[in-house]
Amino acid sequence: MNKKERFFIDNIFRYAKRNLLYRFWGSLSFFFLILVIFGISTAFADHLFYFSELSRWGLLLIHTGFVLFLLIIFVFKPLAEIRSLKRDTDLSRFAREIGHRQLKQPDELVNIYHLIKRPSINGVSAELRDAAIERAYEKLKQYNFSASLRLKDYLPSSVLIVLVTLSAAVLLATHSDVIVHSGKRLLNPANEYLRIPPFTFRVEPGNAKVIQGRNVEFRVEYEGPALAGCQLTLQEDGARQTIPLKKRPDGYFALLKDVQRPFTYRVEGQPLYAGELADHLHSRSYKVQVLIPPQMKNLDIQLFPPAYTGLPGRTLDRNLGDIVALAGTKAQFKFETNKPLARAKIVFSSGREKTLRVRDRFVAGEFIVRKDDSYHFVLSDTGNLHNLNPIEYRITLLPDLAPLVEITEPGQDLELQLDVILPLKIEVQDDYGIVRCGITYQIRRQDSTQDTSWHSVPVRQNDGGRLRRTYNYLWDFNRMPVTFEDEIRYFAWAKDNRPGKDRGIGKSATYIIRFPSLDEFFEDFADQQEKNIDEMERVGQESQKLKKKLEEINRELKRARELDWEKKQQVQQALETQKELQKKLDEIQKNLEEMVQKLDENNLISEELLQKYEQLQELFREVATPELLQALEELQNALQKNNPQDIKKAFEKFRLNQEMFEKSIERTMELLKQVQFEQKMDRLIQQAKNLTEQQQKMNEELADSSRLQQEEQRRRLEEMHRQQQNNLESLKEALDRFKQEPRVDQFSGLKDKLQETADKLNDPALQKQMQDMQSQLAGAKPQAAQTSRNLSNEFQNIQQGLEQAGAQMKMQNKMEVMRKMASAMNRMLKLSHQQEQIRRKTKQASPLGEGLKDVEREQGRIQQNFRRVIGDIVALSKETFFISPNMSKSLNQAEQNMENSLNQLSERNKSSAMRYQQQAMSALNRGVEQMHQSMSQLSQSESGTGFQQFMEQMQKMAGRQGQINDQTLSLFSGEGNRGQLTADQQAQMQRLAAEQQALREALQQMQEQGGERSDILGRLDGMAQQMDEVIKDLLKNNVDRKTIERQRKILSRMLDAQKSLEQRKQSKKRKAQKAKKYLAKDPGKIQGERDNRREELQQALRRALEEGYTPDYQKLIEKYFKELIRNEQAE
Repeated sequence: MNKKERFFIDNIFRYAKRNLLYRFWGSLSFFFLILVIFGISTAFADHLFYFSELSRWGLLLIHTGFVLFLLIIFVFKPLAEIRSLKRDTDLSRFAREIGHRQLKQPDELVNIYHLIKRPSINGVSAELRDAAIERAYEKLKQYNFSASLRLKDYLPSSVLIVLVTLSAAVLLATHSDVIVHSGKRLLNPANEYLRIPPFTFRVEPGNAKVIQGRNVEFRVEYEGPALAGCQLTLQEDGARQTIPLKKRPDGYFALLKDVQRPFTYRVEGQPLYAGELADHLHSRSYKVQVLIPPQMKNLDIQLFPPAYTGLPGRTLDRNLGDIVALAGTKAQFKFETNKPLARAKIVFSSGREKTLRVRDRFVAGEFIVRKDDSYHFVLSDTGNLHNLNPIEYRITLLPDLAPLVEITEPGQDLELQLDVILPLKIEVQDDYGIVRCGITYQIRRQDSTQDTSWHSVPVRQNDGGRLRRTYNYLWDFNRMPVTFEDEIRYFAWAKDNRPGKDRGIGKSATYIIRFPSLDEFFEDFADQQEKNIDEMERVGQESQKLKKKLEEINRELKRARELDWEKKQQVQQALETQKELQKKLDEIQKNLEEMVQKLDENNLISEELLQKYEQLQELFREVATPELLQALEELQNALQKNNPQDIKKAFEKFRLNQEMFEKSIERTMELLKQVQFEQKMDRLIQQAKNLTEQQQKMNEELADSSRLQQEEQRRRLEEMHRQQQNNLESLKEALDRFKQEPRVDQFSGLKDKLQETADKLNDPALQKQMQDMQSQLAGAKPQAAQTSRNLSNEFQNIQQGLEQAGAQMKMQNKMEVMRKMASAMNRMLKLSHQQEQIRRKTKQASPLGEGLKDVEREQGRIQQNFRRVIGDIVALSKETFFISPNMSKSLNQAEQNMENSLNQLSERNKSSAMRYQQQAMSALNRGVEQMHQSMSQLSQSESGTGFQQFMEQMQKMAGRQGQINDQTLSLFSGEGNRGQLTADQQAQMQRLAAEQQALREALQQMQEQGGERSDILGRLDGMAQQMDEVIKDLLKNNVDRKTIERQRKILSRMLDAQKSLEQRKQSKKRKAQKAKKYLAKDPGKIQGERDNRREELQQALRRALEEGYTPDYQKLIEKYFKELIRNEQAE
C-alpha cells in the first residue's frame, strides 16, 4: 500500500473512530437522562401511591431490567463497536457516510475505498485503478474528514438536557426528603418504612431584606406531629449554624443580632420521639438578603491654624477625625463612601448642623473650630438608607498659652548701691509670637504710708525671632527716687500676638532689690571676717594638736613591730581629723569668696584689696597640697591592705606633709589678718567716697531750684540728707575703732594722719553746715544748693585725707617688705659665697686629716645661719604674697643638701660631700634669683602684695605671640610646607622656633613666680604643651593647618588671661555694658567644611572685638584673624 492509499485509509479510520466515540457519549447522555426521569418518576409514584412490598419488588425488578436494557443499548453496544474498530475492518459504511456528508459525489470515496481494498477487479486494469486513486487523491488531499464531526450533533437536545436537569434540581431542592425516602423504600423493598405525616411550617419573615448591622427576628407557627423543640439552621458561605428557637404560646421565636452577610435558613422540627421522622420535619429554605447602608472611608482632614500663629497647615492621619486645634482653626475634610449618596451633613453635639457637598461617592466640607465640641456625619444614599451608628469625633480646643517670661540676669534678689546701673536680661518665649515686653515695679520705703503703686516701663531692645526673644534693659537707679534702705519689687511681663481682647500676658517671678546702707555691708563683712579668723585660729590650734598627736603615734610606730587594732584606730582617727580640718578650711574659703564677691558686685572694694583677697583664696587652695592629698590616699590604702611596713611608710609621709599643712595655715591666717586690716582702711575710704558721691547727687538735684517746690522731690532730698547724717556718724565711729587697731602703730605717721581726718569730721563748722542743710531743705530755701556744694567740698577733703593715709600705709608696708627681702637676699648671697668656699676647702682637705673635721664644723655653722635665714623668710611670707612656693622649694633643697653634706663629711666621704655642697650652692643661687625676681615685682607693684605686674607681663607675651603668629602665617601655603621652603624661609622658620622657645621659657618662669595659681594666670592650662608642639613643627620646617590652629589657641588663651586680669579694674557702669549674644540663624542650606570654617573665624573675630580689649590689642586681633580668613578664602 502506497502513500496515497494510506492517506485514504487513515483519514477514513480517524473519522470512524471519532464517529463511534461521539455516538458513545451521546448514548451515555440519553442513558442518564432516561435514568433520571425514570428514577424521579418512580419515587414520586411511590410517594403518591405508597406501594406495597410486593409492588416495590415488582418495580425493583422492572427498574433493574430496564436499567440493564439501557446499559446494553446505550453503553455496552457502542463500547463494543469502538473496541472492534480496526484499520483492516470494513470501513465502507463510514466512507459512504463521509461522501454523503462532505463530498459532492457521494459514491466517489466509497469507490476509491473499494479500489484500495480490492486491487484486482475484473475489467479494471491496474493503470486505470492507480489513475483513479491518483485523481481522487489530488482532489481530496486537503480534506480532514474527522474535523467536520461535532459532539453536540450526537448529544440529546440542549433544551432537553437543561429542562431535565433543572427539573431534577428543583425537585431535589424542594422535595429531597421525599425523593430520598421513596428511593430507600424502592431500593430496599423488604424493609418497612415510616410514612411521613403531613406538617406545615409558617415562617416569618421568610425571604427578607435586612439592613447590615440590624437584627432579624424569626417567628414560626407549626402544624403537624408533636415536637420536642424547634431550631433554626443557617447556611452562610458554606458554614452551617444552628440556633434554638424559644417556645411561645403562639409558636416559636428567635433573634439574630447584627446581621452582616446574606444567608439561607430553614426551620427544623425535633419530634418527641427520635426516629426517621426527625430528618423530614423541616421547612423549605429561605434567603435573607443584606442591604449595606452608606459607610464612610478614607477620611482626610486638613487643619489651617489662624494666620497670627504663622503655622503651616497640617493633615491628620487618614481616618482620624479627633481634632486638637486652636480657636479659629479652619478644618477642611473630605471622604469617600461605599456607595453613591443623595445627601450628607455634619452634626455637632452643640446642636449645630451643616450640609456637606456631595458628588456621587465623594463628600467634602469645612468648619471653624470655636470651642470644645464633638461631631458626627449623617449620610443618606439614593434609597434613603442612612448610615448606622456614626462615629462621634471629639474637638479639643488647644489653649494659646501666655508667654513664658523669665528674668535670667540677675534672676535673684539683690542688695545694691544707689549709683549702679543694673543690666537686666529678660528671656521671653511664646508658642506663636511676642509683640511687647516691659517691667513693672513698686518702690517700698520704710515709711509704709507713702505711695506704693506699681509703675511700668516698656523694654524695646531685643534680640531673637518671633517666638523667642531676649530683651536687654539697663536699669539706672540714679534716675529713680530711691534712697538707702528702700526696696524695689519688680517683675517682667510680655504680651503675645493673639488678636482681639484675649491677648495673653505672661509674667515672670517677682524679685526684690534692696538698697542697704554702707554700714550694713561693711558691718556684715567685718562680722564674718572675725568669724573666719576665729575659725582659722581654731583650725590652727587643732592642727597643732594633730601634729603633736602624729609625733606621738610616730614614736610608738617606730617602737612597735606589729600594729595592733588600737594603733590602727589612732591612725584612722588622725586621718579623719585631717579631712575635717580641710573641710573647715574649704568652708572658710567659700565664705570668704562669697563675701568678697558681694563687696565687688556693689563696687565697695578697691582693686588692690580685691587682688589680695584673690591671692588669699589661692592660698586656701594651696594649703591642701597635692602631696598632702596623695599622702592621705596612700595612708588610707595602706590601712585597707593592713601591711604594717606600708602603713609606717605612708604615715611618715603623711606626718611630714601635715607639718607643711600646719605652717601653711599659720601663714594664711597671718596674711588674712593683714588683709583684714587693710580692708578696714579701705572701708573708711569707701565710706568717705560714698559721702562725696551722694552729696554730689544732691548737688545735681538742687541745681534745679524748682524741685524744692515739689513736695515729693523735697521729701526725697530730706531723706537723702538724713541718710548722709547717718553715714557721717558711721564714718566717725569706724574711724575711731580703726585708730585703736594695734597694727596702726606699726606705720609711722599713720595715726596722726587719721587723727587729722577725725578732727575734720568732728569740726563744729561741719556739724553746723549739716544742721543748716536740714533746715534749708525743710523750708525749701534756695540757699540749700550752696550749702550742699560746701558740704561736698568738705567730704571730698575728708576722702582725700583718708586716701593719702591709705597710700602712705601701703608705701610703708611695701618699703618694709622690700627691706626684709633685700636683707634676706644679701644673707643668702653671703651664705652662697661661704658655701662655695667650704666646697673648695673640702676639695683640698685630706680624707684622713683633721682638716675635714674643721670643714664639717664650718659646714654646720653655715647650715645654722641658713636655717635662721629660712626662719626670717618664713616670717616674711606671712607679710607678703611675693614669697612663691618655688622659692620655698629651693630653700628646702639647699637646707637638705647641706644636711646630706654634713652626713657625708662625718663619714669622711669627701666626693659625695662635695656633690651635695655643689647642689646646696646651686639651690641657694636659685633662691637668690627668685628673691631678686620677687623684689623686682614688688618694686613695680603698688603695695607689698602686688598683682599688676602679672597683667603687664601677659600683655607683653601676647604681643610677642601675635607677631610670631603673623610671621608663621605668611610662610603657610595652606597644605603644609615640608620640602617646599627656600633656604631663607627655612632660616626664618628656625628663628621663629627660637622666639617661640623663648616665649615658652618666659611663660614657665611666670608660672614659677606666680606659684602656678590659676586665678592669676587665667586660662593658661595646656599652653606650654601647645607651644612645644609649635616649636617641633617650626624646627621640622613643617607648618600646617594644625600649627596655625595651635598658635591661634595660644594667643586666644593669652588674651583671655589678660582680659580676666583686667576685668576687675572696670567700674560698675562698665560692668553693666555686657557683650551681646548673637543667636545662631538658619543658614538655609548646608555649608561646606570651608564655609563653616570661614564663618567660625568671622564669629571668633566679632567675639574677640566685643570682649573689651584695649585699642592696641583690638588692632592686633583684627589683623591676625583677617589674615586667617584671607587664607581660607584663597584655598
